[in-house]
Amino acid sequence: MDFNRSYNQRLFEDNAIRRYLHNGRFRWFKAKCQQYHVGDMRMIELGCFDGRLIDFCPVSPVHYEGYDAGWEGGLEIAMKKFNGRPDRIVRRALEPKDISHIANASFNVGAAMETLEHVPPELLGDYLNEMSRVIDGHFFVTVPNEKGFVFLTKYMVKAFLGSNQKYTPTEVLNATLGRLAKVPRDDHKGFDYDVLINQLREFFDVVEVEPIPFKLLPRSLGFTIGIVARTRRQVKTRHVASVVD
Repeated sequence: MDFNRSYNQRLFEDNAIRRYLHNGRFRWFKAKCQQYHVGDMRMIELGCFDGRLIDFCPVSPVHYEGYDAGWEGGLEIAMKKFNGRPDRIVRRALEPKDISHIANASFNVGAAMETLEHVPPELLGDYLNEMSRVIDGHFFVTVPNEKGFVFLTKYMVKAFLGSNQKYTPTEVLNATLGRLAKVPRDDHKGFDYDVLINQLREFFDVVEVEPIPFKLLPRSLGFTIGIVARTRRQVKTRHVASVVD
């Protein structure tokens, strides 16, 4: 795998199968927005990269804010793309306090597409708390499946292509058996979507979980896992004193 190629080149240009699988999350997002009749979109995205998700909105958001850590130059691309548009705001966010300035219930749509697996576990709860505070509506999340047969398949393909993600034989066995508590976390490594779903339930009502791109398969066989969560109205009063309206 050529890691000198850009993120977009690796995921969306180099290989037709890889492109289809990674575009699956964007198609899923659009379909779910339509299914849940999301209109007049006021949207916040955590992990926005270059703002690609906007192209898959069923209607153009009346207001969009994207936050990203700035890996691999995506945030700079988005800043140039949306320069001069007050309805398109993109900013760097490295920790939950970077979105604490947003007023309660400012958005009716939230998204985190292949993002939450990158968030350090010690920060994830605070990020979810902030997202539940600023959203009054749906939160659409996709994350990779890093356990079971899907993990083993991806691991073998990536090993053949020269991935720099290292696993010991014991870690490969534990991830394949779904024992991710025994696999040290390192970005995708050791990430368990079921643990995330339980964390989401602390702040949201989780209304749907399904595999992507083939939703008729068992969840365990999904290349990606799509999660639809709904905010609880009472979360709009969280931490009011710490928010700059």
